[in-house]
Amino acid sequence: MAKYCSKCSFQSLLLAVFLLLLQTQISYSAATNNQPEIIRAIANYKIFKFDKNFYATVNNKLEIERDNVLLTQDIITGDKLSFVEQQIINRIDKKPLFHATVASYNIVIYAGNVYGVPQGLTINWEDTNHVSVPGLILGKSIVEVQNQILENPRSWQPILLDELFKFNVVNFKDSFYGVPHGYNVDFYKDNLSSDSRLITAGSSLSVKMEIIRKTFSIWINQLIQ
Repeated sequence: MAKYCSKCSFQSLLLAVFLLLLQTQISYSAATNNQPEIIRAIANYKIFKFDKNFYATVNNKLEIERDNVLLTQDIITGDKLSFVEQQIINRIDKKPLFHATVASYNIVIYAGNVYGVPQGLTINWEDTNHVSVPGLILGKSIVEVQNQILENPRSWQPILLDELFKFNVVNFKDSFYGVPHGYNVDFYKDNLSSDSRLITAGSSLSVKMEIIRKTFSIWINQLIQ
């Protein structure tokens, strides 16, 4: 005959209660963490993601009731981010609105379109022929214009960051270079890393350290000779 174990029964009961409390806590955490997440801002609109959909509003938050968004006339909603962005662009007043800087371009929203404007270029937006200005990029969405800018290598300009010993420290795209004084570099050619006169690295600090190493190495060799 099996012997009844009161201690084992009590342990099983405690385990069952613990698992029930744990499941309740997990369910509560999942419910409370299901909050709207801000994706980005365009003009005075903020775009939220909530429950696989996207919402844009001029308010700082979405009103949620019973896990549903309380929709009002000013809220733009859609199941795709690109659709919501386009609706915002269509609603923006007919005045040029700066959105962001990408490479050497400013992204500007105007009259339902998105433009990539080369920095330093002045546009007369009231002129109906402004779309024909050389160098201007025109698109229907922010992503489209960004891609056009990034796909064009001429969109990027070399930026002089610093000068160290007989080198200039230059940033171009995602790389950093040590350029000897007086050396003319074509930054738009295919493979700069094969140019033995350049110091190439992934950060300005790495370039500077290599400049210092090379410079001191030259000095030491001169002292020895």
